[in-house]
Parts: sequence; structure tokens; C-alpha cells
Amino acid sequence: MNPVATYIDICNRLKTYFKPYRTNLQKTRIGTQHDGGYVVADLPDYDALYSYGSEDKITFEKAFHERYKKPCYVYDHTIDGITDKPEYIHYFKEGVSDKKEENLDTIDAHLERNGHLEKKNLMMQIDVEGAEWTSLPACKHLKNFSQIVVEFHLENNLLSYDKVIDDVYKHLKDDFVCIHVHGNNFPLIPWIDNNFPRVFEVTYVRRDLVKTVEPETEPFPIKGLDFPNYNGRPDMHIDYYIAT
Repeated sequence: MNPVATYIDICNRLKTYFKPYRTNLQKTRIGTQHDGGYVVADLPDYDALYSYGSEDKITFEKAFHERYKKPCYVYDHTIDGITDKPEYIHYFKEGVSDKKEENLDTIDAHLERNGHLEKKNLMMQIDVEGAEWTSLPACKHLKNFSQIVVEFHLENNLLSYDKVIDDVYKHLKDDFVCIHVHGNNFPLIPWIDNNFPRVFEVTYVRRDLVKTVEPETEPFPIKGLDFPNYNGRPDMHIDYYIAT
């Protein structure tokens, strides 16, 4: 197989799979104006937040609790604890994976352990440096989440993502709608081609919560909602999903 053609094919699939849609739901921002804040659908309430890969920075979790007054379950095996941890944060020195390993476990296992297998109004924020590609398709209870915010990471060897991007897309497409995409401008080489970001934040809302779905026709970022992750460079203009 021609490696160049495969690379182009993967780029095209990424642009198809991560195509955002406009819905009847209003958008809002939770968290800071830079790294650690995300644009989400303005839903009225949640049961709890699952946060994967927070490091010792819980600005998003604090903003979530301030707005919804619900607990946060924080998983990160790369730190020893959270400084000045509030009572509403339940921290676990454990990461997320597609199977149980040392210091790692699955989303399903976490839901079961916390008694959330019957909850249907959870939020997830996941930023785990590449483990998202295998952890999300392995989850059998994604529909327990009304909204999911994912930071996807693509390394230099794009060919290694040939299968996992299909797995993620197939696992999410029937039950979730992509409503927002934002490029992370922190990498020195932020693009995989001339219009698709190497690291990108995607917001999904469960389909049963959405009344209308139409293709997004405006580019991102959205002024007043989106902000650059790294303040030293301009935000990334994204319009790969707009028909020309």
C-alpha cells in the first residue's frame, strides 16, 4: 500500500469523523479562558463529573462544581495527590486504559466501583495524552454520560492511527453528536496538514438530548467562547468541515 495515499486517507477520515454539527443547544464555557477550559453544551444538571488526566490542576473541576454543585471523580496516575483538595473531589491515583493494568483501569470499572452504572447524566472530561483512542471504544457504558469532552492527540506517525480512529468513530457515532471542535495551539507543529490540528478538543452530546442537528457552517474558534490554549500564539482557525 502506498504510504502517502494512506496518510492522505487518514487525514480525510479524521476530517469526516470529527465533523461538528450545530444543534438547538446553547454553548457555554466551563473553566479558565485558556488551557483547562472547554466549550460545552449548556445542559441544566449532571450527576457527577469524571475527569481523566487532570494533573494537579483542577480549574475545570472547580468550575464544574461551582456551577452544578455535584461531585468530581478525578483519575490521574502521574501525580501523588491534589494540592488543597476540596471535599467534593474524589481523587484516585489511577489512570484510564482499555484494560486493567498496574495503576490503570477502564471507565466501566470506575463507574461500577463508584456505583454509577445506573446514572445517565454524567459528564466526562478526558485528556490522557493518547490513551483516549483505546479507552473510549472499550467503554460499554458511554451512554451513562450526557456530555463528553475529549482532547485527542496525534503523534508524528499518523499511520499508527489507521484502526483506532475508526474504532472511536464507530463507538460514538450512533449515540453522540459532535458539537464543537477546538485546536490546541501548544505544539510547535500544530497541524497534521494545512487544516487539521495535531491536538484537538472535541465536545460530544448524547443524541437523545438534542432536538435538531445540522452541519456546522461557521469556522472555529468562536469569539468569546474559544481561547488559545497557549496565550503566546494565536488561536487556530479551523474550517475543514465546511464544504467549498
